Amino acid sequence: MRIVKGLCQNTPQWDTFRRNHLTASESASIMGFNRFRTAKSVWEEKVLGWQQEFDQAAIDRMAEGQRMEPIARQAYQDLTGIQVEPMVIESSEWPFLSCSLDGMTKTLDRACEIKCGASSHKSAREELIPAYYLCQIAHQQLVTGLHSIDYFSYYKGEGILLTVNRDEELIKELLEKEIEFWHNVQAGTPPKD
Repeated sequence: MRIVKGLCQNTPQWDTFRRNHLTASESASIMGFNRFRTAKSVWEEKVLGWQQEFDQAAIDRMAEGQRMEPIARQAYQDLTGIQVEPMVIESSEWPFLSCSLDGMTKTLDRACEIKCGASSHKSAREELIPAYYLCQIAHQQLVTGLHSIDYFSYYKGEGILLTVNRDEELIKELLEKEIEFWHNVQAGTPPKD
């Protein structure tokens, strides 16, 4: 893995970087697990420059998640005693793959994925992680090489920590589909839905 130094999430430079990479948040769409976004819409963004449109409720949820993330990261650090910081990582083996981690240790041996929504928190209480987020974490494990990543759900002051171990079968399938998808991007050929 390679740290992309000086790149901060939610900046114009980060947006440009993301357009030239497959990211963890796009992995579920490529696998067919994202009910809000298709692989074709990801392709349209990469190749045609089209932007996905969101309704106001979705925009508000994303803004609230961004606002809560630093608070949740601090709660994760308080709970675990592990200091993490946001970090953008690019795969050394597959340079078109990247991920923007919500938290990573300076020693690069532990990472966390933070979620701050009511629905994901309800699932976390039952020790369940939606398939959409499992794809995201598998992509992060693929890019970082980590054997586990902490999934931290934080809602209304309550934090729930679940550790996700590598699923080599899922990672293998994900890599195959992402390589095929990236070939479609480079060839300018839309993927099959």
